[in-house]
Amino acid sequence: MLYVTVGRDGGRVVWAGWRDPATPGVYLPELRCDAGPYEAEVRRATEGGAWEWPGGALARLLEARLRGRADWQERWDCEVEGVWASHTEPDRIPVVLMHPRIRTEPATPWLQFGIPLPVSEDTPPDQTERLEARLTAADPRAVAEVWGGSERYAEQLGHPWPPGRQAAPTSGPEKQIRPGIQPGAAPTHGPHTGCRPVPQALYRGRRLGDADPALE
Repeated sequence: MLYVTVGRDGGRVVWAGWRDPATPGVYLPELRCDAGPYEAEVRRATEGGAWEWPGGALARLLEARLRGRADWQERWDCEVEGVWASHTEPDRIPVVLMHPRIRTEPATPWLQFGIPLPVSEDTPPDQTERLEARLTAADPRAVAEVWGGSERYAEQLGHPWPPGRQAAPTSGPEKQIRPGIQPGAAPTHGPHTGCRPVPQALYRGRRLGDADPALE
């Protein structure tokens, strides 16, 4: 998985600091684009959507709606981490939740929950309305799968740890474990080639199967 830092240098947008935690020593040159056309393309991509496939549009709309439901997140002590979409699995989107919402100490137990949802033939707005109502009607953890954390954390929080799931180390810093959607499939809401701008809301540069570099 390749990471890059996007910044500004006067009237230019700069993509620099390319890195791959799994492959030390990766070197790629900086990419520089004029800020005006770049920002115009960002606006076009954000306001358009013709490039989105149905699952990508549904993931974007549903994530925005769920993030706006602070009452639901507070009631069940969960935080919406994201709603992912992958070109390799266009017929489903997983909703990813973190529990608890607020972790004040590094040693605070936590779990990551995933709820795979099917993508139907209905329009993305219609599916968004239906799935939001379904998810927010009750405790989402009751229908979710435990995707990350550790067996010890699951026991402390009162949730069963899935049989056969790899657990985080029992000593030292807890390491987040996340199953992948598909090996090599990066969740994405839109195109990401060359120096074409990629709004953060439209592209998640991390697979569900990737551990956070900061936790390595």
